[in-house]
Amino acid sequence: VVLYRILKSPEGGQKWWAAGVIFGLAMLTKLNAVVIALVAGVFLLICARRMASSRYFFANLGRFSIPFFFIDGWWLVRNQILYGDLMGWSAFAKINAATGRQSLLDLNEIGNFLSTQFRSFFGAFGWENVWAPDGYYWLIGMVLVLGLVGLIFYFMRKDQSRYHRREFLFLLLIILVQEAVQFAFILNRDQSFYQGRYLFPIIGPIMILIGFGWLSWLPRHSKIITVSLLAILLVPAIYMPLQVIRPAYP
Repeated sequence: VVLYRILKSPEGGQKWWAAGVIFGLAMLTKLNAVVIALVAGVFLLICARRMASSRYFFANLGRFSIPFFFIDGWWLVRNQILYGDLMGWSAFAKINAATGRQSLLDLNEIGNFLSTQFRSFFGAFGWENVWAPDGYYWLIGMVLVLGLVGLIFYFMRKDQSRYHRREFLFLLLIILVQEAVQFAFILNRDQSFYQGRYLFPIIGPIMILIGFGWLSWLPRHSKIITVSLLAILLVPAIYMPLQVIRPAYP
């Protein structure tokens, strides 16, 4: 939200201070929050170019970085002392040596990664040992495909003043950066790191884009169709706990 507000109104530096604080707190929670820094870097370049000011770039780079180092500096120093690197990757790699990739990531394995990520993101329970029925994944796949096609039509409409192109591109950027980070990660890790849970930080952007894609298909003010679609999606939400999860854990 803070980064979007910066993109919408780049003047002033208070929002960059806030973004730095949020990034610092997020990194203490989970390392895949590095996506925030990558997106912030892109936005900083965009805003600096829009303002035609290198001073804007370096000043706000400092405003973003200082809170991060103030919040996380002790943790970085601790990692360097204990493990010999700032992020503690050496200790992680040692503990998870068995999950290291034993072969190159080829096209078949990339397909396996995308399939596992999709299925486990929308419906896998336990330690990926309890899966939903195949029909459920087909249903979700159709929902996603129709949403994506609808989103394309959404952008192709002539009256662009009604459609917030910049906001959608912002959400799409977050999704792409998160997926790129995950893809870079699996270059050295096996299937245990294909889990869809690594995409949970971008649930919001994914669902917003799919939702707007579906809006382009639906007739305006059609409450019956909207309620019907919600009812269809409610069925698996009720079915999963009762018929999939509970029998697996009696």
